[in-house]
Amino acid sequence: MTAFDDEIPAVTTFDRELLSALCRHATNAAEDGAEFYVDSGRHSLECEKQLVRDAFSMYGLGPICRNELWHYELRTHAIDRGCPRMYAEPTQDPRPRQ
Repeated sequence: MTAFDDEIPAVTTFDRELLSALCRHATNAAEDGAEFYVDSGRHSLECEKQLVRDAFSMYGLGPICRNELWHYELRTHAIDRGCPRMYAEPTQDPRPRQ
């Protein structure tokens, strides 16, 4: 997406000063023959949930522990069967002991 995509929430929810600066720099870049893209931004909670669901179904990524919300691993069976239950914490995961 670009800084000019004014229908995409990831862009439209930027701070107005930040968005103005991004547009100014994107315009300057275009004048120099360079393309300027925004590859991150804000999005709604529902959008975040959809991105996570898509990652689970497309790539087999799944959460492991409820107390490590940042911790995802490749769970190949998740592609067809959905993610297995999460452990409350890492010490409950039997895989390291196998």
